Amino acid sequence: MLITNLKSKSMKNSTKRAINIYSKEMCLTAYKEHEAGAGARTIGHEMGVRTSTARCLIKAGRDLTENKGVEEETSNSKILTPHVLAFKVPIPNLLNETFVNAVRPSDLAALRIPLNFMTKYLASVAGRCAELNDPVLNKLMVDMALYEQSDITSTFYSQEMVDQTNKNYHEFMRKQKLS
Repeated sequence: MLITNLKSKSMKNSTKRAINIYSKEMCLTAYKEHEAGAGARTIGHEMGVRTSTARCLIKAGRDLTENKGVEEETSNSKILTPHVLAFKVPIPNLLNETFVNAVRPSDLAALRIPLNFMTKYLASVAGRCAELNDPVLNKLMVDMALYEQSDITSTFYSQEMVDQTNKNYHEFMRKQKLS
């Protein structure tokens, strides 16, 4: 279960996004390192993310620490929901981080053309997946942020679309298990 499907009014949306993209453990680790005296730049370097991303992870870790978990409402009671890790690979962010964080421009000279080709190729794959409208393929595309509405850095980001895609995927998988 992804954290976005939980009904928690105490957790900030930015925290939910950070958990969905990186993981609860990464947020908590960033916060613990920050409490130990490390700065966002150092934490970002150690975790392989930008300084601004490290700041978001620190804030999310602080929010998680202060809330001590996430509660989900069930029929008549509240239970503590364990966080299930979902591995996501936001391909646009991965490619961008690869180019931006090169130590020397010559480090990526050999990769520039293949990575640009892969970007265009994945865009055509995402287009075909959208045409097929298969729940499993759509879930994969959302997890890799290949649909613009699922890319958290896009101005067209839609949490409702991501939630609906996840819901459709889980319904499809439940039907597959029943048959």
